[in-house]
Amino acid sequence: MADSGAGVTPVLQAYAATSADPPPQWRLSDSRKSAVPQDKSGGGASLYATPEIIKDGDDKLLAASSAIGLTQTTDLMELEGNDIYRVAPYLRDTAIADVDHDRTKKLKEINAGDKADDMGVTDDDILAMWTDCGKVARTVMGVEGTRSSPKATTEIGDSKASGNPEAYSKEMFPKAIKAFFGTDASEGFLTKGVHYRSIGPFFWFIKPRSAKSARRMYHALGEEGRTAFDKHVGINRYANPDIGSAYTMVTEGDMPGFKSSGHTWNFHWAGVVAKDGADNVTLESYAVSAASRIKTAKETMSGKELKDEIARLRKWAAEFVDRSWAFQMYGTEAEAGKTFHDEHLATGTHGNRATTFNAKS
Repeated sequence: MADSGAGVTPVLQAYAATSADPPPQWRLSDSRKSAVPQDKSGGGASLYATPEIIKDGDDKLLAASSAIGLTQTTDLMELEGNDIYRVAPYLRDTAIADVDHDRTKKLKEINAGDKADDMGVTDDDILAMWTDCGKVARTVMGVEGTRSSPKATTEIGDSKASGNPEAYSKEMFPKAIKAFFGTDASEGFLTKGVHYRSIGPFFWFIKPRSAKSARRMYHALGEEGRTAFDKHVGINRYANPDIGSAYTMVTEGDMPGFKSSGHTWNFHWAGVVAKDGADNVTLESYAVSAASRIKTAKETMSGKELKDEIARLRKWAAEFVDRSWAFQMYGTEAEAGKTFHDEHLATGTHGNRATTFNAKS
């Protein structure tokens, strides 16, 4: 995946500074068969791709029971000899389980054009979606509004189903550090007294006392050893979800050397909706915060009135629907430094320590 400062209007041209507003930056796939403009926070309002990539994404989303589908529009651009079309995502409401779930009903009604979203917009041509990364990812995975939860999947096996990525980390590290011990990938990275004990020719693994101690053992592998571990387990830069699955990144506050940026999230999710060679395209969103409104409420209310208002505001934020979602493109070549893990860790929103998993329904 390549970054480009070129403007696509409609043919990709070399960017030159002018007195007018500059065109948006674009992320271009290595094949130049798909592109995402960087015209909004976290990505772009549009995805352009060849008909083959669009159909492959839509077919695989359907096969994964996703509630999201992809449609090819007539908006056409040429990208280095490839005809690429704007992609319109839509809510495949038949894939959402018929359960008594008010939030699922709300999303269906807004996307059908029967009611306005929470910004007052009524438009059945543009996808309306939760302003919550986890709910968007679960919608891509087809489990939002159901009693099912996603699970992390790694090269050493799947986790227990859970909606909380912190649970993936707590379960994975103790198992993975043991699975890594004694493999060819671990050679040269294990430390006596930290990872193993030995007497003469006999070696045995030091079982971590907790997930926290397992993280310390992981960190003690050193930078090259952690990279070997990540590749062996299939996490961080080596996470590569299927279409209809998702990335999830969890902040690792218990990891040695953790430092907060001052604005630290507990996790982030991003559902994968298309693939172009080694590049993944996600559909993702970010949560609406009720913090400022809660602060105001605390200044003017007390007792039961305040408690009820805080509950109402949290429910309002959790069920907020608008059209601020974004497509984004990430590479999966670990050495290129353009993976989901590299990019989101670099933002500081997870401090300086985090773990990225594949998640599937």
